[in-house]
Amino acid sequence: MNYINYKELFACIVASVPSLYLGINSGFSTEFIYEISQKETISSDTVSWIGGSGLMLSFVGCLIDGYLMDKYGRKSLLYLTFAIHFIGWMVIAKTEYFIFGRFLTGLALGVGMLSTVYISEILLPRYRGRLLLLCSTLEIFGNLFMYLIEFYISAKTTSFILSILALILFLNVYLIPETPYWHMLKKQNGKAIKSLVWLRDGNELTIDSEIYNIEENLEQTNKSPTLADTILNVRWWKSFLLFSVYILLTELSGFDMIIPYSVQFFAVINRTRIDNRIVSSTFVTIALAGSIASMFIVERFKRTTLIKNTNLINTVLLAIAGLSAAFSHSIISSIICLLCIFVYSSTVAISTFSLPWTIISESLPTELRATVFSALSMEFSITYFLLVKIFPAILATTSMNYILFFFAIFSFLNYCFVLFFIKETRGIILPGNRNFAIFSE
Repeated sequence: MNYINYKELFACIVASVPSLYLGINSGFSTEFIYEISQKETISSDTVSWIGGSGLMLSFVGCLIDGYLMDKYGRKSLLYLTFAIHFIGWMVIAKTEYFIFGRFLTGLALGVGMLSTVYISEILLPRYRGRLLLLCSTLEIFGNLFMYLIEFYISAKTTSFILSILALILFLNVYLIPETPYWHMLKKQNGKAIKSLVWLRDGNELTIDSEIYNIEENLEQTNKSPTLADTILNVRWWKSFLLFSVYILLTELSGFDMIIPYSVQFFAVINRTRIDNRIVSSTFVTIALAGSIASMFIVERFKRTTLIKNTNLINTVLLAIAGLSAAFSHSIISSIICLLCIFVYSSTVAISTFSLPWTIISESLPTELRATVFSALSMEFSITYFLLVKIFPAILATTSMNYILFFFAIFSFLNYCFVLFFIKETRGIILPGNRNFAIFSE
């Protein structure tokens, strides 16, 4: 079987759409802020609350989704994600309770962050890296989508469209199977085989081989771990602490802060006559191109090699941009700064923005994957919310060259961390209790 069949691709697309909503969430903040700013002057504090309201409850979703995934299956999370998205966006579209609707969509974002676990568990290793990157590609596309439609469609109309899309996706979840890994973890071998028959389109050779590999990897797991098992599991804590530092370094390297406020960000450094919204759209378009490119090259290079090289490139680009920003009153220095940021957006999208979650999903053993991923997603949500909340104030009070130097420093620290602590995961069979990829050597 040298190609992915349409059923696997369909399941991946359905499970990847929560990432589209994550990107839309950031872009929606920009659209709504722009609509308000056309009517009245708003403070940086108001801007931060508009941006942060869509993320405030995301950590709650992350807190419960690990338990739900282990208890009720990976699909249960997709049902819950799309149901909450439907309600939240409809509240924004049809009522005046904007903040309440944003709270609900933020909750849905947190629940949906573990959808990558579903994708990682249904795919063969040769497809996994490429299609896991579909999540980051859709997230960036969601940002770009919002930048493009803000010129033509109101925030209310956009919300209604997103609500109907969530309802359609909720119905489509019924069509895809539960992951064979979860069925095997629950000792439901017959259901695991049925799941693989659907996913592999009846390819018996592939199915027999996968069932054997899953059984071999899970042979020491007699039951699903309890909360006490998790708390006492040293490997759980090692993996959580290792990857939590990794995620924090990735977030502080800049991209996650720039995206929600890209118009305001470029307003500081853009001294050309080009409209800042066009500059922002260009930034996101280049990032989308980089993310699409990563889907074609990810299986040709080691994950860690891509991340290390792009982090070094980003360090140089951000340092040059920082130096140029110090002289941003000059049009030439402004252009140099913009070009560096544009190239940075493509290199981030190729690896730094997307591959960390791919490596995490491929590194964790089946019986710990959901709970560790849940804890890491909660940390990401809290950190992301805090960064989104404070970044407008940072833009208003801090020189841009210092901000860019700060991003450059953390890009270099990210390189060093991957160099010394992150192991390669390309092509591995998802590990079980005996084959814990991070600490097995």
